[in-house]
Amino acid sequence: MDLLSKDFEILKVGFSKYATPDFAVLNESIFRTLETAAFNKNKAALAAKNLQLYFDFLNQIQRREAMAHFASIFGKPDYPNALVFIIQNAPELYKQVTTFISEIK
Repeated sequence: MDLLSKDFEILKVGFSKYATPDFAVLNESIFRTLETAAFNKNKAALAAKNLQLYFDFLNQIQRREAMAHFASIFGKPDYPNALVFIIQNAPELYKQVTTFISEIK
């Protein structure tokens, strides 16, 4: 999963061309990757940084649907390891997503 292991600044050029369904696929892939044992824990700092940059990027380009989809996956019990990863490694993202969720309710 490139988003979790590569330079986000390079990746965001491609993301800027994504439509909402593309972001939905990417969001699901992020959570599936974080959930698996195959996720490289040695790259946790980069993955956490990129997750924050990704959510900020979605906000910056006003892709609220993609943000809402990310938040909906975040709020489901299907990916407990992914949620633990975010809480432990990206606490600011955790706060940002929970605030986003509370604002749309």
